[in-house]
Amino acid sequence: MEQSLNAINPAAAPDNQRIFSFVLLDREDFAVRLEDDAGRKISSTLVLNDLFSFDVIERAGERLNMEALFGGYEFRTKQDTLELLRKLRDAFRTSRPKC
Repeated sequence: MEQSLNAINPAAAPDNQRIFSFVLLDREDFAVRLEDDAGRKISSTLVLNDLFSFDVIERAGERLNMEALFGGYEFRTKQDTLELLRKLRDAFRTSRPKC
């Protein structure tokens, strides 16, 4: 869901939406590199690389995954984000000076 809200082309059909994807070059210096100027299809991203997986724990291949913790927050993410954008758009329209 969070990837669709950040799509490069949000008006596209869900199967065709794309996001920018970055390669981590240096964790300590926060250095990243854009993987592809055209972005990558959201439908091709792996769940293993989701936003709430921070690292792979060495024992038994477990992941430190915060999905359950953030699940309550992300339940209404799309609805709340769209409502916020609507309010901002309406506020912008009413606050512009009339010439």
